[in-house]
Amino acid sequence: MHEYEIVKTRAGLFAMQHKSLVRLIGPDAGALVERLLCGDVRRLPVGQERFSPMLNYQGGIMDAVQVLHPSPERYWLIINRSCREKDLRHIRREAEGDVEVFDLESDVALLLLLGPAAAGFLGAQPAEGELIVETDVCGVRCMTCRMPRLGVDGFFLICAAAQEEQLIAALNAQNVPLCAPDVLDVFMLEAGMPSYGREMDDTLNPLETGLKSRVNLNRPGFVGREALVAAGEPRRTLIGLTLSRFGAGYNMPLVHRDKYVGYITSARYCQGIEGYAALALIETPYQEVGRKLKVETPDGLIDAVVAKLPLQKEETAEEAKA
Repeated sequence: MHEYEIVKTRAGLFAMQHKSLVRLIGPDAGALVERLLCGDVRRLPVGQERFSPMLNYQGGIMDAVQVLHPSPERYWLIINRSCREKDLRHIRREAEGDVEVFDLESDVALLLLLGPAAAGFLGAQPAEGELIVETDVCGVRCMTCRMPRLGVDGFFLICAAAQEEQLIAALNAQNVPLCAPDVLDVFMLEAGMPSYGREMDDTLNPLETGLKSRVNLNRPGFVGREALVAAGEPRRTLIGLTLSRFGAGYNMPLVHRDKYVGYITSARYCQGIEGYAALALIETPYQEVGRKLKVETPDGLIDAVVAKLPLQKEETAEEAKA
C-alpha cells in the first residue's frame, strides 16, 4: 500500500526535521509573543496553542510559527529550521524586560502523527487549539498539540531528542511507518495549506497567501502591522489549480489570454484527486473557481483550471447518481 493510502486510512509518522524549537521564559515572555506574532495570540491561555505568521518590518512573512503556552511565563515556538538564525536574531532583538530566549534545536525532537487512527496512540487527545503538556505515546513522554486543516487528524509530538528513535521504533511496531516528507507535501497541497519557502517568504504579504484569517489587524503593537495597513487590500491571492499533465513547477508563469497573471508556488501529483495539481499566487480578478489558465513551461503550455480549496476529487456522472 502506498504511504499516502496508509496515512489516509490508518496513520503514518513524519520526522519534522525541517522544524526547530525556541523557548521563551520570563514574566515578559507573553508580551514578546504578542509583539512577534500577528495572529490572535493576545493573552493566550495556559494549555493553548496557536498558529501565526511572524512578520518583518516590511510586512513580509519571516516565518510561520506554532506558539505553545505550556505553563505560566513559558512559551515554545515551533519555527522552520531554514529560518532559525534570522528568527533568533529577530526574537532577541525584540525581547524587552524580563524574558530569556533559548534555542532548543538539539535538545528536543518534533514529529507529526497523521491519520484517522492517530488519536488512538495518544494517552490524552488535545482538542483544536489545546496543548497537552505531558502525555504518553507508546511509552515515551511527549508534549502534543493538534495540527489542523490537513484533511485528516494530525498531532505534533514533541519529545526529548534522545528518545526520538525509541518513539519512532515503538510506533513502527504498531504498524505506523515513518513516511517520506513528500507524502506530507501532498496532504498540504490538497488542503491548500501554504508552505514556507513556496507560498510564504520574506517578500510576501500574509493577506495574499491564504492567511488572512491568521492576521488580526485590529490588534496594535505587532511587528509589521503598519506595513500591512499601508499596503491596503491585497492584489494577489492564493488559489488551487488542477493541471492537465505533469511539468509545472515553482515560479512558472500563469497566463490568461497572453497576459501573465500569476505564478505556480507548488505542484505535484495528488493521490486524493488522482491527478496533477498546484497552488499558485494570482492577481485577484482571476481567482474565480472554474477559470481556465495556462502554465508556461519549458516544454510548452499546460492547461490549468482554478479549483476550490481544499482540493477534492470530482464525482463522475455514475458516482453522482449513486
